[in-house]
Amino acid sequence: MPSWLFQKYSVELSDVVAKLLNIAFASGRVYANWKMALVTPVPKVTNPASLGDFQHIFVTPILSRIAEKIVVKRWLYPAIPFCTIKDQFAFRPTGSTTCAVIHLLHYISRMLETNNCVGCLIVDFSKTFDMVNHNMLLPKISALDLPDWIHDWIVSFLIGRQQRCVTNVFCSTVLCVTRGIIEGSGVGPTFYIVMKSDLNTLLPTNILSKYADDIDLLVPQYCDIDLSTEFDNIQRWATDNNMIINRRKTKEIVFRRPCPLRFNFVSSVDVVALVDHVMSLGVILQQSFFI
Repeated sequence: MPSWLFQKYSVELSDVVAKLLNIAFASGRVYANWKMALVTPVPKVTNPASLGDFQHIFVTPILSRIAEKIVVKRWLYPAIPFCTIKDQFAFRPTGSTTCAVIHLLHYISRMLETNNCVGCLIVDFSKTFDMVNHNMLLPKISALDLPDWIHDWIVSFLIGRQQRCVTNVFCSTVLCVTRGIIEGSGVGPTFYIVMKSDLNTLLPTNILSKYADDIDLLVPQYCDIDLSTEFDNIQRWATDNNMIINRRKTKEIVFRRPCPLRFNFVSSVDVVALVDHVMSLGVILQQSFFI
């Protein structure tokens, strides 16, 4: 049903909608028609030549999105231990790109107080939301302190999902979805931070800064575990969780104190390009980091 219908007749429909939601939550079931998503491909370039040139817009039923937001606000997000998502600055009530950039620059500055340089790896994952494996996600959700009926509702939400592609002149057949989460859905972003909540550094003094699927890794010059070893740990996590790291887009940059003639920097990670500046969350970071 269209959104204007709920807005215009909100008073008349509120009791009905509330009853439907309460029945769904109490029974731990998601109605079958709430699991259907309509996918609209929107070109990202003027003359698209491949599927990669399209941005896929997923539209799910309005009542499903309302139910998802209630689940996230009342049960799912409060059940996530803060210590597991303190380095994640997306999909949180107090998170933002500004917080993520400040967090990154703060730790670079602190590390440069006792080190001549700090290695930074900008890790790029390929299609992370589409690659989320439900069999990997569900055990992490089961580990949260959730009521049984909400846990059952989430399991029901992930199982039996379907989608079809819709354009102005074409409507595809219905296909089942066995992996991936919808970035624009009510519960999808929170599922994503749960999925990445167990990605940590090997050494606590090394720092991860996460914003959605963007990950920045900081390792100071004097450290028992170097940048390459930490990157191997991230790659193992990606393999264990069926994620793919795009090595071509992953970059390494070394932030240094203002004494460039004393150092000759070489790449710490063989498969990653070493650059003197990099774009992170819309901000250009340069190698010369003065404090």
